[in-house]
Amino acid sequence: MSAELRRRRSAVALTTLLLAAGTLLGTVASGGRAAAVTDPVDSTSSPSGSPTASPSGSPTASPSGSPTASPTASPSANGATEVSDAQLRWGLNDESNGTAPVGTNFFSAGRLANKGANHTVAASEWRQRDGHVAIEKLSASGSYVAASWAGLFQDTSGRPLTTGAVSGHQIVWDGGIGSVDREAGNAVIRWSGSATVVYYSGLEFFSLSDPVLTVTAGTGKLDATLSGYGSSQTDAGTWVALPATPVRLADLGPVDLGGEGGFSVAPAYRGVGVTLPAGSTPQNRTGPDWGAFPQSYVDFQVRSGLSSYWYSSGSSADARKVPQPLTVSYSADAPVRAPVPTPTARPVDVVSNAAIAAPSPAATTSVTLTAVSSARPVAVPAAPSRAEPSTTVASFPPAAPAPTVLALASAPASPAPAPVWPWVLGALALAASGLVAGRCVRPTATHLTPTALSGGAPGRIGATDRKEQP
Repeated sequence: MSAELRRRRSAVALTTLLLAAGTLLGTVASGGRAAAVTDPVDSTSSPSGSPTASPSGSPTASPSGSPTASPTASPSANGATEVSDAQLRWGLNDESNGTAPVGTNFFSAGRLANKGANHTVAASEWRQRDGHVAIEKLSASGSYVAASWAGLFQDTSGRPLTTGAVSGHQIVWDGGIGSVDREAGNAVIRWSGSATVVYYSGLEFFSLSDPVLTVTAGTGKLDATLSGYGSSQTDAGTWVALPATPVRLADLGPVDLGGEGGFSVAPAYRGVGVTLPAGSTPQNRTGPDWGAFPQSYVDFQVRSGLSSYWYSSGSSADARKVPQPLTVSYSADAPVRAPVPTPTARPVDVVSNAAIAAPSPAATTSVTLTAVSSARPVAVPAAPSRAEPSTTVASFPPAAPAPTVLALASAPASPAPAPVWPWVLGALALAASGLVAGRCVRPTATHLTPTALSGGAPGRIGATDRKEQP
């Protein structure tokens, strides 16, 4: 073998050896890495630090104790019960719920816009509800329902209002907020919102706003803010804005707060005296219905021009000025039943005349007339022929019966001239009866509804038209 061939064999053998050694080393290295991945981690080994997501203590979502917010209906620590939707309803008095010397007296929710003197409220201006305040009407079934414009001029049976009848409306405030301590006899409840009291269909009006009930040791009072416009019975053109004035609406006297759901109480009136400025109608302090609303309330009404509707003045309407009971419910969703006010009849002027029997109506009255061309008095023939062309028969309908039935007798064959004196006496008697009737019948006040008043151009109302009826 040559030296060249031995050198080549040695190179091949060395290469083969090197390849085998590389393969072996690769296998060993690969097996070591696999073992490092597949070997389980020692259970005793722990992370180098605690995970930041682990809670450091008790979860904060767990309740720490009893809830801090308690329901508003539950008693507070001092024994008072919180209320959040109390209700107040009141119809003031009968005078504010019926006819007036001119137009009608009624309520409207909210405040009416200022339209100046001699303006009567139209249906488009009146509101049944405004915010927390609503106007409700006593229905024939004895429950209160939402009022309507037409119902303002009807009694509780749906008939048109007449003198002495009442419409049965009340002002209702909801959403009262405050507290009631039944055991101590203390309460404070506040309402928000306004209602307007309309007199003479709008010739005069004022507003009641934000009433507040306060009961202290079992004695209650109701306050509010009044605003409106001052007018004058001697000058219908007077119209002056009155500033908002806090007044006492009602002194309630003893109030029982322990009733289930609320209470009803009649405000003080009978036997209450007031001081009036010079020139006012004096207070009458005789009779079973003499009295007054609170002094501050009457003081405001002196400026509004409606003062004598809130105290006894000696008129026949004094009984209608006595306030109706008012009702407070601790929850508007569960109101107590309000007492139905008993209307007080208003005396009506009556014209007395001698009774005259009504004539018996006839089905048809026929009169036979005969045309005679003569200057002598007309004589009725005995029995005219049906074919006589000068005969005319006139028939009158049953709706106009003849007040007197005259028997017509046949004329004698040779009639004498009719005497004139009966005709003269008859004319004198008719003239005398007209004079007597004119002196006996007195004019009565005309009842005008807002519709009638607003039918034409508004006129100026005289002093006597807007005064309280005697």
